Amino acid sequence: MGFGMIIRNSHGQMLASASSEWPAAASSSLAEAMALRWSLHLAHDLGFEKIEVETDSLVVFQARKRMAPSYSYLAVLISECYVVSRLFRNFNLDHVRRTSNQAADFLAMFALSHYCFVGIEECSFDLNDILSSDLVVD
Repeated sequence: MGFGMIIRNSHGQMLASASSEWPAAASSSLAEAMALRWSLHLAHDLGFEKIEVETDSLVVFQARKRMAPSYSYLAVLISECYVVSRLFRNFNLDHVRRTSNQAADFLAMFALSHYCFVGIEECSFDLNDILSSDLVVD
């Protein structure tokens, strides 16, 4: 399974991108929660202080908004994401349609053949067309 993330400024310009391969998760919701946790840690490590995260996983989005007490693995991952999100001066999580998350999905697939990649302000391949399509309002 692969993870992918794009960090953009308020104008949509890419500031960083990353992909990484991880062992398979038991469900797509767990994979999305693991990707969220990984992305938050990486954004913090790269020094970002204000972030707005977009996920196409409605399950993860709703679980983060509810924060209901539970001992499921998904709830534990979401709780970890909450703790890490508190490290940022400003944090917001939004749900987007899958069609608005194509760049991150592309990087997740890229990770399956290239293992790990982190690029600051540029990539070794052209994501501009995919990034532009992600910015189209649904």
